Amino acid sequence: MKKNQFWLIISFLFIIGATIYLYTSGQYLNVINALSGINKGWLLTAFVFICIYWLIESGIVHTLINQLYEKRAFKDSLRVSMIGQFFSGITPFATGGQPAQLLLLNKIKVSVGIGSSILMSKFIIYQSVLVLYAAILLIIKGKFFISEVNNIFSLVILGFGINLLVISGLLFISFARNSNKKIIFFLINVLYKLKLIKDIDKAQSKVIHHMEDFHNQITLMKNHKGLMIKIILLTILQLTSYFTVPYFLYKGFGLSGVPVINIIAATAFVLMVTSFIPMPGGSGGAEGGFYIIFGMFFLPKLIVPAILLWRIITYYLWMFVGGIWMLSSKTSFARS
Repeated sequence: MKKNQFWLIISFLFIIGATIYLYTSGQYLNVINALSGINKGWLLTAFVFICIYWLIESGIVHTLINQLYEKRAFKDSLRVSMIGQFFSGITPFATGGQPAQLLLLNKIKVSVGIGSSILMSKFIIYQSVLVLYAAILLIIKGKFFISEVNNIFSLVILGFGINLLVISGLLFISFARNSNKKIIFFLINVLYKLKLIKDIDKAQSKVIHHMEDFHNQITLMKNHKGLMIKIILLTILQLTSYFTVPYFLYKGFGLSGVPVINIIAATAFVLMVTSFIPMPGGSGGAEGGFYIIFGMFFLPKLIVPAILLWRIITYYLWMFVGGIWMLSSKTSFARS
């Protein structure tokens, strides 16, 4: 909990720093003028699409709970999703989201084992769809973006590589069970000889336990092919809803001429850049990536207001809503 408070403070300091920059640089005048002139219909559409993202997120959790465990109210799944996103948003690499969700699932009488299976299923499918989605966009639009923003596209490739490495590692663990066990045991022995591990038997026992849990989860997914396809389709729709938000801001500022696929690709590539930024919500990397990549679509005087609105809608808003859910929840995170 103290670590979460630390990163929450860091996030607020970042907001304060950005506000000071806007004021001292004179950018706040451009922001005020741009925001006052934005088309409210397009802005509302952007908010609607991020709400769709939230609802699909909750729907995926709800579907997995109902299919792999037993019926639960949708409001429980919504609470698990929103509070999970809040903790993801205030921790580096979104590491706080799943532990918080696991705790909440346990509070609604979903066992730790089942809860872990649900969250692992969701993570594997989400990561796989994200990597495949980004790969297709790289094939379709990579050449265009390399020619326009070559100075940052190497970071996009790096982010894609990291995400690909994560899912490749998960698949390796899934299908090369004996081989990866030998590799991990070898690494444990090396760490033991370097005196970085005190109890080698305990370390090996933990590894076997986690690997068995993961293998059982993969087996469970294989036995629910229809459910897996359903979650994959929902995840595609969820990512598309998120990737489309900047397009509505683009239209809201009275701009036109850029195909929606270019905006979707640009947003996906910004997400690739932020994936390895060790700050809550990828702060700094998200804004910088958006500024450089979307600078080719937005007028210079509109890019900062666009960044501000995009981050409010896709990050700060759901942190605010998730925070309200957390404070109003009967679950006391302060005691966890």
